[in-house]
Amino acid sequence: LTRPAPPFPSVCLVPPARTCSWVDIRSIKIIERTLIPVIKLCTKDRRDQVLHLDISFDGPQHNGLASVGLVHHIIEEFPVVKPIVLVMKQFLYNRGLLTAYTGGVSSYCLLLMVTRFVQEQPPSWGDCGSLLMGFLDFVGNNFDPRNTGLNVLGRCYFSRLNVALHHEQQQQAARWATRTGGNLSRRHSFAGAGRPEAPHALPHAGE
Repeated sequence: LTRPAPPFPSVCLVPPARTCSWVDIRSIKIIERTLIPVIKLCTKDRRDQVLHLDISFDGPQHNGLASVGLVHHIIEEFPVVKPIVLVMKQFLYNRGLLTAYTGGVSSYCLLLMVTRFVQEQPPSWGDCGSLLMGFLDFVGNNFDPRNTGLNVLGRCYFSRLNVALHHEQQQQAARWATRTGGNLSRRHSFAGAGRPEAPHALPHAGE
């Protein structure tokens, strides 16, 4: 007999959460059909202050803790990113576009998008309002997320089509090596042929 799969940790946490006096039980929602299962809930209204919380659990595919250091580094190097992200979060929240699992943009994704845009701007662009308008213009009229990816650590944009081709050729190389008994160096040579070219820098805002 096979044992039933254990429930997600998020499912196990819901009953205790319902007993917490500070939790609005009507707001509890379990999001299981995502890469990282999440519990979403809100605190009870205290002096017109309600906190929206996302609770997730550590695991092999969870990079949340590792991302904290990157976020602190970004805010320290580019202080202007924080106010722009906060304004954009409210802008997207008002339009129901701040939840990734319903087709919107996650807060972390938004942070990376703003950071990559700010990295491209000259130091003289210190005005938050101008940067915000430039970001909106860039995302709305120039940036195509279907074909273009961004790399904050590498400070570059790249073609997602080239990356997809690279991954496909890596898989083909692995299948070919398995069938023919090719050695590791042969697999690397074959996969290396599909490495994406160096990305072209995108224009600054307002150009």
